[in-house]
Amino acid sequence: MSTKVTQKESEWLTLTGIVNLTDNAGTSMVNRAVDFRGFNFYNGSTTQNAWIQIFNAKAADVTLGTTKPMLSFLIGIGADRTINCSDSPLGNFNNGMSYASTTTQAGATAITTGTTGRMFYGDSPLN
Repeated sequence: MSTKVTQKESEWLTLTGIVNLTDNAGTSMVNRAVDFRGFNFYNGSTTQNAWIQIFNAKAADVTLGTTKPMLSFLIGIGADRTINCSDSPLGNFNNGMSYASTTTQAGATAITTGTTGRMFYGDSPLN
């Protein structure tokens, strides 16, 4: 018999660089293992695609363009994208979870118009 995990939401924010996962009160979740369950982001740019890069590392340990993201998701120009897998995580992040919005899938250039949104996550059984 499986136990349903309570899905949580991160703080709503504008991505302008690499950030650590925070809860909806802005409290850092970097010292916890989490299950990534999805996101809802809007790309406000009228000229650039946005790539959400997600890292199994704390932001301080990531160098954009060098550190390989665990996952990357494309959000088209002026589009929003939601992925919500509340019953089955897309990945377990046991080293802390950080993310950024860039112009290419694994690149170093941050998108010039901030991407806004939030992450969905659950407590990992590794805690």
